[in-house]
Amino acid sequence: MEAGPGSTPKGSNDEVAPAIALQRALAAPPGSQSVDWLQVPLEDRSYGIAFQAGGRHELGTRIAQLFPGARRTAVVTNPTVGSLYFSDVSASLVAAGLSAHRIDIPDSETAKSLQVAERVIDQLITARFERSEPVIALGGGVVGDLAGFVASIYLRSVPYV
Repeated sequence: MEAGPGSTPKGSNDEVAPAIALQRALAAPPGSQSVDWLQVPLEDRSYGIAFQAGGRHELGTRIAQLFPGARRTAVVTNPTVGSLYFSDVSASLVAAGLSAHRIDIPDSETAKSLQVAERVIDQLITARFERSEPVIALGGGVVGDLAGFVASIYLRSVPYV
């Protein structure tokens, strides 16, 4: 897929749809209620991805609605993304009545390891996270992969955002 600033992405439909949804979200004015959804079709494992400009400011409200039994969240991030966005995400979660427990992982591909997953799980156990309390991936790639893996095996699966 090829795309530059202000250009239309070129590539297969599977590659282009996420890029167009992301471009629309980034082009929306801050505070806009416009949410673009992308459905990932995986037969019985399909899921949706929401793109929204400034969506991190509304994350707490959405999490509280989706998981009414939760009282806190585990936010898995890396130092780079966390330093940019954790404060906004945490404030949004707290405003919605949820606490945000930050868990940093290394900012590299080597973080995709059982050793790092074990450290994250140890932090969840130490903090006594319960089955109703979601793991949130704040970041993409490695952060999303590791947080998703941890959420799938901690207490035989906890909610994952």
